[in-house]
Amino acid sequence: EIRNTHFNVVLALNIFHHFLKKKDSYDKFVDLLKNLQTEELFFESHLPDESGMQGAYKDYSPDEFVEFLLRNSSLKKAEYIGIAKDGRSLYKLC
Repeated sequence: EIRNTHFNVVLALNIFHHFLKKKDSYDKFVDLLKNLQTEELFFESHLPDESGMQGAYKDYSPDEFVEFLLRNSSLKKAEYIGIAKDGRSLYKLC
């Protein structure tokens, strides 16, 4: 259903890193991004040293993650918003 839905805004706050833990979920995530239709995406990265990411298939730094999102979606630019109270970086992609 998501392939046929256009979203004005997508909030991805501290969630996308869960798709990086295993290759099969990573591949599905790339497919999701390639088919995602949105004007804006607000992204909060995970902390690079989170223990839950040990042994993950991919573990991007916040800037690397943003580049990955831009490469695999229709979004073309990213704007750094700042750091949340918990230390995670926030970005607006459009």
